[in-house]
Amino acid sequence: MPLSTAQQDALDVRRARVEELHSMGLSITETAERLASTYRMIENDLKAMQISRWSDISDAALDEKMMGYLRRGHGALGRRLLDGRLVVDGLHVQRRRVEESLARLGRARAPPRRRVRRRWYEGIGSFYAVHVDQNEKLGFAGIKFLAAIDGRWRCPLHWEVVTNLTGLTHARFINNLIRRWGCVPAHIVLDGAGAWSCVEDIMRFYYGPRFDDVDIVPLAEGNIAIRRFQRTSSVHSTPIERSWADVNDVTHKYRVEFKSLEARGLFRGGRHLDPVDAFCLAAVYIDLIRRDVHEHFMSMGYRRKHKDTANPNVPAGARRPVDGLVNSAQHGLPVDAASIAAVDAGILRYHGVAPGSDGPAAPWETDPLVTDADRALRSRMVAARAPQTPSEEYIAMRDATRRIAGL
Repeated sequence: MPLSTAQQDALDVRRARVEELHSMGLSITETAERLASTYRMIENDLKAMQISRWSDISDAALDEKMMGYLRRGHGALGRRLLDGRLVVDGLHVQRRRVEESLARLGRARAPPRRRVRRRWYEGIGSFYAVHVDQNEKLGFAGIKFLAAIDGRWRCPLHWEVVTNLTGLTHARFINNLIRRWGCVPAHIVLDGAGAWSCVEDIMRFYYGPRFDDVDIVPLAEGNIAIRRFQRTSSVHSTPIERSWADVNDVTHKYRVEFKSLEARGLFRGGRHLDPVDAFCLAAVYIDLIRRDVHEHFMSMGYRRKHKDTANPNVPAGARRPVDGLVNSAQHGLPVDAASIAAVDAGILRYHGVAPGSDGPAAPWETDPLVTDADRALRSRMVAARAPQTPSEEYIAMRDATRRIAGL
């Protein structure tokens, strides 16, 4: 007997939710619990949509995938973070097969790193307290990171790899975060860096009279007051500071490579950063770094995270941070595109930048070669040396740039 229009609409809605939760890596049991359905019904939905419960990937292909994750990340990546990377790539692989693959890789892996945690941190809900910070582990080479983490679910919300840490960059980062999710966090927690100053005006614009509201939040050590724009020390911004330890592991290989170039006299970084060297280094490496950092943060959102805190308000069992983020009570302020565009314009006015401009560029962000002809010549000179690695490409680009510019 055919379904009525209402029944068909309800079925389509449920199957859309099943597909969404499956893409987040939830099991059939978890999906059934979330939708107040049965295991058999969810299983039939997946079959009807021709979605396989597990991905059909050979052991050899899985091992190759895992080796790629370990190379782009770091050798101490654990099973859950690797599983998160697989889910981001659209692969659903049994835990047993992931463990068997890691066992086959053997010495390709490094010993896992121990984690040090606070007793607990009380995040009330999604977008209630968003922790943002900057990372300058590669700052000596002119490359920096900005990231935002949800305090409740530890889900990465937004991240950028940048070549400067000006107030304009910080303000745009926050508004890009808001644009990405379509809501303003209830509270933004950050350190005392002066570059974040414009963010206070951004929050005041979005919240208006409610900007001055103060909430009382329970922590293990006692209650604290939290404001819309909350300055704090790094030790009290655990979610973001903890995440930097993992990012530093992922980017350690680049730090070692840059220090090696510096030791060989092929790069001058640090306080007396050479603009030509820094420009060439960023031109070669920044896309690679963005790829690895993006892969890492995406996997942090999709990893299966078990309860590892004494906080009684955190439910027991396993969960994926992105699932908790989007399927729990939302504390952010929804905003429309017009409001976000108005803030974009306000950011430019605040920093004295003309509309449509990217703002003033640092010396190392400007190509020393001005004309298209010179840049084309440099490309031909680099290609003639047939570089096989990023470091060889950087050296070839550096030499060609200096020769053409007469440096």
